Amino acid sequence: MFKKKIARWFVDWTDSWNHEFHDAIEAKIRQAYSSTYKDPDGGKVDLGLMSERMKEMRDFYYARMTNTSMLLVAAAALAVSIVALVVSLVHS
Repeated sequence: MFKKKIARWFVDWTDSWNHEFHDAIEAKIRQAYSSTYKDPDGGKVDLGLMSERMKEMRDFYYARMTNTSMLLVAAAALAVSIVALVVSLVHS
């Protein structure tokens, strides 16, 4: 029961962050699509092509955000371990 409460608390706490990340990535995708695939004649847009390109862009952005977040977590873990090492050396 305790594990379930902790898991639900964590999901509830991170939900708003996940929503904000999703919205930011979607805005970036729309902006990148608009700037890359402008129709100079103002004609019809091929919705199939647009959907395919946006999916590719979405996959790229999500992979990039995942890699960036993992690097930030690794850097934070390294910083914490270095501080812990220095503290343990000073107090020895």
